[in-house]
Amino acid sequence: MLQVGAGTGYYSAVLAEIVGPAGRVTAVETDPVLASQARANLASWPQVDVVSGDGRTVDVGELDVVIVFAGSTHPFRLWLDRLVQGGRLLMPLTDEFW
Repeated sequence: MLQVGAGTGYYSAVLAEIVGPAGRVTAVETDPVLASQARANLASWPQVDVVSGDGRTVDVGELDVVIVFAGSTHPFRLWLDRLVQGGRLLMPLTDEFW
């Protein structure tokens, strides 16, 4: 699972509980300070990797689920390309005026 927009990791922890210890969550946060806080907050969930970077360009391979916690005008090609057959993309759509 890829989570774009992890913040300090609250919903990353929820997602970690959903996928369980056998699952994987890659939580991406663009703000390095928030990503650092998320790493500390998520230390109890070894199935979560926190990446500081641009969630549009982080490539973690094939994914069952992409969840985007930031508005976007369209899904990015990488997200669609990495979804397995039957995979799910959940994201809020916005326009150029938000």
